[in-house]
Order: sequence, then structure tokens, then C-alpha cells
Amino acid sequence: MFFCFEPLHTYYVFNWSGQVNRYDGINEEVVKSVKFYATRLKRYMSHIDLEDIEQELMLEVIKSLRIFKKESGKLLPFIRTVLVRKSITIQRTFYDKQGFTVLKDIGDKQEQVSNFRWNEAQELISTLPHRYRLLFQLLQRNSISEIAGVFSVSRFCIYRDVKRLASFIHCHLDPNDHNYLRREIRMKNLSTIETSTAKELSGLPVHDLADLNEQVVKLMSHAKELKEKLDDALNLRFAETVQSNLRNENKDTGTTKFVDGGFQIVAEVPKKVTWNAEQMAQIIKNMPEDKRKSIVKVSYAIDERKYANLPSEYQQIFIPARTVTPGKMRFKIELPEDQHDVGSNNV
Repeated sequence: MFFCFEPLHTYYVFNWSGQVNRYDGINEEVVKSVKFYATRLKRYMSHIDLEDIEQELMLEVIKSLRIFKKESGKLLPFIRTVLVRKSITIQRTFYDKQGFTVLKDIGDKQEQVSNFRWNEAQELISTLPHRYRLLFQLLQRNSISEIAGVFSVSRFCIYRDVKRLASFIHCHLDPNDHNYLRREIRMKNLSTIETSTAKELSGLPVHDLADLNEQVVKLMSHAKELKEKLDDALNLRFAETVQSNLRNENKDTGTTKFVDGGFQIVAEVPKKVTWNAEQMAQIIKNMPEDKRKSIVKVSYAIDERKYANLPSEYQQIFIPARTVTPGKMRFKIELPEDQHDVGSNNV
């Protein structure tokens, strides 16, 4: 058939369904290589017939043989290179469409990293930085090229992150493996905020800003929990002494000082005052006007939600007394609910 083929013989390749591909006059080693890579691809493309995968690879081999020159090198290494490249192309096309199916390596060391339970995987991904959370979400609907456009990076960078993500999930599903990828999959450290100006921080990718914001929120929440626990501990330690000192001073509230363990403890019991609004209104009504103005501070306001629900004629009455000014901006960075709404300017 071609000058590089050995003397005629027939080589049969059986697929899983019992069908057979017949290759007449083709180098046996070439057919074995085609079979090897087809079998590898079949592992994670179960809905595609092995026969179809073999034919796809064989057609690529035949097409490539037209440009092969003996003086440029040996046939089999050339064929394997062709098969590896074609396998990668088929694989990319497959998981561009299907989502999260990845090979840890190329060639003889190919290994499938998929077939995990989605709920379990999502729990693992929730512990990762926002970049990988978004990547995991986008992989379910978008191609690698589209994701590269979202992150404004090359497809190679996305493939690298996808392999890290797959390995991360794989090693967690195997209880014998350790979390060795934490050093590769990590978020910006809070020291970034300390060592950067606001302008420098504003130039970071949104996923880094999301990670830093998440860490700060968690830190604030954790600090609040620690402060509450410490306040409870101080109260248990010193409350009895404070109350005794205040009683000796004929007070229920106020500040008292005492020494414990060589340290001066300053304790304050603040006043908590409440007023009965209805009774106050009646008392103020019966006061002389000059005394009322000098003693009582009265303020009026309408809850904004109630104002919005007022009939328009009532809203018009209050407009002269109502002033609206913008407050401080607040931001919340979340993963998109619909991937089709994700653009390159949003990540």
C-alpha cells in the first residue's frame, strides 16, 4: 500500500463489542501502536466504539505517512508521535465537550483521572481558591479555549490547572495519598495586603481578590469568636471581684480597679438605659417648650422600605425633608450562577 509497509499480512483488531477491524498489508507494529492508543482512549470514552477510535487513529497514520521520509528518522517513533498528538486532540475534543475528564500524563503513562462522585468532588473543590472553583464550574459547560478566554491566559495554562485539579481530586479520593498539591494549588497570602498598596491590590485578578476577601472575612469572623470567648473567660475570672468592689462603692455600674498577679485590672460595667417611648411622648407633651428643647433630643425618620410602600401622594409630602446620599460601596465576590454570563472582564 505504501513503501514503508512490510510484506502483506492480515492483522485483526477486536473491539469490546466483538466487531473487528481488518488491516491488510500494514506493518504489525504500526497496528499494535494504533490498538494501544485506541484502547487507552476507550477507557474514558466509553460511549464511543473502539472500532471508531481505531479507524480515526489509523486514518491519521495513513495521512501522516504521505509526508514521512526515511532519511528523517525511523518509522515507529514517527508513528508514535503522530498517535500521541492525535490522541491528545481526540482527548481535548472529548473533555472540551464532556467536561472534567483528564489524563495525568501523555504516552505510555496515560492514566485516567475521573469517575469521581460529583458531590464528593464539589466538597473538595469548595476548599480551594476561587480560581479553581471557577475552573471546575466552567469545565462542566465550556471548552478549554473558552475558559482560556475567560481567564485571559493561554490554553496551556488552563490544561496545567486542569491537571492539577484532577490530581487534587484523585489524591483525595485515595485515602493512601496525601495532599501534596496544596503547595501548587494555593491562594494569595494575607501578607499580600500588608505589603501592597490599594492601587497594586486593585490590579490583581478578580479570583485573587476573591480569595483575599474570603480570608479577611473568615479572619474577622474568627477574631470575633475568639474575642467573645476571651470576654467570657475574663468575666468568669473577675466578675465576682468587680461586683464586690462596686458594692463596696455603693454602685451597680461604673469603673473599678484592682490588682491581680501583679497586673492592674480596670473593669467597667457600662449603663444600659432604655426609655418607654409612649410614656416619653406624654411627658414631653406636658413640658414647657423651652425646657423641652433644652432637655429632649427628638429625631424623626421613616424606614426606607415603608417609605417605598407609601402612596405617591404621601411620598411627595415627605420629599422636602428627605435627603439621599450614596453610602460606602460594599462588594461580594461569588462564582457565577450561569456560566453563559461569564465574560473576560468578570474574572
